[in-house]
Amino acid sequence: MYRRMGLALENSGRDIVFSACQWRTESVHKWISSTGAHLFRSTQDITDCWNSIKDIALSQMDKMAFSGPFCHNDMDMLVVGLHGKGGNEYISAGGCTDEEYQTHFSLWAMMNSPLMIGCDVRNLTEETKKILLNKDLIAINQDTECRAPFRVNCLSNSPDVFILVKFLSNGDLAVGMFNMGDVPAMAVVDFWDLGLTVSSGMALEFYDCIDHENLGKKRERFSVKVPAHGSKVYRCKVVPRK
Repeated sequence: MYRRMGLALENSGRDIVFSACQWRTESVHKWISSTGAHLFRSTQDITDCWNSIKDIALSQMDKMAFSGPFCHNDMDMLVVGLHGKGGNEYISAGGCTDEEYQTHFSLWAMMNSPLMIGCDVRNLTEETKKILLNKDLIAINQDTECRAPFRVNCLSNSPDVFILVKFLSNGDLAVGMFNMGDVPAMAVVDFWDLGLTVSSGMALEFYDCIDHENLGKKRERFSVKVPAHGSKVYRCKVVPRK
């Protein structure tokens, strides 16, 4: 069915986005690119609550390599800004804090999911606008090479903390630090896990994509305290160590 639709759209003579919704059945991520689909759903439906955001993100950790140019893993719409007003009881699901919405947006941006607004754009709070209009995170999501992020583990991190790293088309690195736990926690990334050894003579210059400020040059490792259900995302340039 998907291949027939893909072929029909390809021969229509028009540019049409083909979004295939198979939810998470039949290992859709392994074969959907052969159908010509531009987007594919490999998750359950999202609801406006933290556990839904968390469960969806964690369920995609082993599927990030299947998303790439012209075939993107759609992790479902953004619930940022719904605040428990999703139109029905299933979607509403209690709502999230702005911190959780920020983490939701940061995860979807880092994991190359389409950023489709699901709230009423006529009634956005200032905090919701700040999250949805973050040009630095959108640029990471929309990077032309669409490289998949990879997960980096540091033994000193809490089991609730994980790091995602994405190589960008201009040579920069996007580094996302996520705390899925219920208490604040330190997040650490060691640069040798990124291929940047001490012997390379290079360091990373950090720019905070959420607070929009330069943090300067860091050598060998970087650590930061991440709030409960929170996120930190940085754009890093490889620069001489000295």
